[in-house]
Amino acid sequence: MNEKRSFFITEPPEDPGLLFVKLDAAIRGLREFSLISAAVELGIFDVCTTPVTAQELASRISSDVEMCGLLCEALVMEGLLTLENGNYSDTTLASTYLIISSPYSQVHYIRQLARMGEDLWSPLAHIIHNGPKQYDKEIFFREYSLPAMAENALSGRLQAVILAVISLPGFDSVKRVLDLGGGHGLYAIALGMQRPDIEAWVFDLPHVVTLAGQYLEQYNAENVHLLPGDFFSDSFGDGYDLIISSSNPSGKSIELLPKISGALNKGGYFITIQSPGGLPHDPFQTLEYKLWTFQGVNKLHGGFTKEKAFMTPEYRHALSENGLVIIDERDIRDHYHEDTWVRMVITRKITGGEEIIAKMPEQV
Repeated sequence: MNEKRSFFITEPPEDPGLLFVKLDAAIRGLREFSLISAAVELGIFDVCTTPVTAQELASRISSDVEMCGLLCEALVMEGLLTLENGNYSDTTLASTYLIISSPYSQVHYIRQLARMGEDLWSPLAHIIHNGPKQYDKEIFFREYSLPAMAENALSGRLQAVILAVISLPGFDSVKRVLDLGGGHGLYAIALGMQRPDIEAWVFDLPHVVTLAGQYLEQYNAENVHLLPGDFFSDSFGDGYDLIISSSNPSGKSIELLPKISGALNKGGYFITIQSPGGLPHDPFQTLEYKLWTFQGVNKLHGGFTKEKAFMTPEYRHALSENGLVIIDERDIRDHYHEDTWVRMVITRKITGGEEIIAKMPEQV
C-alpha cells in the first residue's frame, strides 16, 4: 500500500488521550489560577463582602458589565462567590482568605505565585537557554517572599506552634524570647502577646528586620524589638529563656548549636520548626529552585534543601553534646501545600540534676 495512503488510515502508535488529558488538566489549572488571581487584583472579593449586582460590581471595578458577569459566573462555579436574587456575595472561603483586610488573607501569596508564573514558567525556554531570572534581594524579600511567608504561617501553622509553646511546663517563667532568623517576626509578636512581661527580639539580616518592623507596627507589638545581623557571623545576644527558629538555616545547622545553647539560660527552650527533609525528588520543585537567583549569586550547582534530611542522627547527637535535650517532637500541618507537614522539635537546656522526660511525638 502506498505509504502516504497508509498514513491516513493508520491510527497513531500511542493513545492520544494520554497526551490530551494532561494538556486539559494543565490548561484548566492555569485558567482557574488566572481567574482567582485576576479577581484578587480587581478587588472583586473586597467589593463582594456585601451583596452586589454584576452592574454595580462592574461600575466599582471599572469593567465591562458582560465581562464582569462572566467572570463572576466562573467564580460561582469555583465556590468563591454565591449568586442569590441577582446579587453576588463572597463565600466564607473567599472572605477568609481572598480579601486584603482579612487577618488570614493570602493575597500576597497569590501575587507571589502569579509573579513566579510570569517570571519563571512562562519564559521557561528562554531561561533554559539564557540562565536564571535574577532578583534584587531586598526587593524579593520586601515584595514577594516575606509577605507570602507571613500569610502562609497565619493559615494555621503559626497558631499550632504557639499553642504548643504556651503549653510547655516552664512557659510561665519565660521572659526573654529570640526569634532567630525571624523574617516577618510573627512568632516573636505572637509570643510577646501572651504576657506583658515577655520581651522578644527578631534577629535577621538588616534588610529583612526592617521589613519585620512593618508587622510590629501592624500588631502594635511594643515589647518586640529588632536585632539586625547574620547569625553565622554575628552575636545574637544571650540570657534568653526561649529561642525559636522557623524555616531557616539557623534551626538545622549543627555549627550554630554551640552558639544557640550558649545564648540560652539554663532550663531555657530551643524550638526549631523545619521541613522534615528527606523528601522524594520532585523535578518540578528542583527545577523551579534553579530558575531564579539573587543578583551575584550562583545557585546552578547547589542542592535543593527540602530534599536534605533535617533530624539526622548527627544533628540529634549535636543537640545532646550542647546540653539540649529533646522533650517533644511533632508534625504540624503546613496548609499551603497539600499533604505537607513541618517537623517541630522542642529541646530544653539541661540544668544540674533536673530530670527531663521526653514526650512521644504527635501530630497537630
